[in-house]
Amino acid sequence: MLFRSRPFDQFTGKSKSSVVKRFGTIPEAVNIENTSFYDDKAGRFVDKSEIARLHRIFSLADETSEIARLNRDGALADASPELRALVGVSLELGALSEGAFDITVQPLWRLYEAHFWSKTDIAPDIEARARDVARGLVDFRRVAIEGRAIRLARRNMAITLNGVAQGAITDRVADLLRDDGFETAFVDLGEMRALGRHPEGRPWRVGVREGAGGLTAREA
Repeated sequence: MLFRSRPFDQFTGKSKSSVVKRFGTIPEAVNIENTSFYDDKAGRFVDKSEIARLHRIFSLADETSEIARLNRDGALADASPELRALVGVSLELGALSEGAFDITVQPLWRLYEAHFWSKTDIAPDIEARARDVARGLVDFRRVAIEGRAIRLARRNMAITLNGVAQGAITDRVADLLRDDGFETAFVDLGEMRALGRHPEGRPWRVGVREGAGGLTAREA
């Protein structure tokens, strides 16, 4: 849900306007290309080419994306600043958490997906195979950023940024809105960020449903 408000609306000529636009929840960064950033009253307010650009960096589903090519080849010689920055932050988080946060879990995720969900590769002993994958391929310390390049130390290693990319993309969209003059906005792309206050003048409220329709809310 996104609310738009400006002291002077350059599109409609009104002294103040609020436009409500629902553009859906993005469960993963791979879906950002399907998101609409247009509304009928105000015209275009976010350049979709930027969203497409981020998709070409972070999408695991797009075989031509930067992260997909890194995982396929084990190295990316000319990684974008966005990918290098997010991988760098993720490696710092890995160190700070002593490996509890580790972007190299993608091979383990693939193993579980093939065994439990798509059932395209059923392992006779999934626990033993998972231990082998974890010991051999999961270690954030084996990811290196060297100048503009990113390298994975072992063959068949792979990374996922699903734990951080969604929030980074949400921040980028919110920054675009702010830079375009939006004073009031609530961006929900699976991760949430609020700008200003609700158009009604109150704080934004974010809620988590509990049980039979109950709602626990807090101000944002």
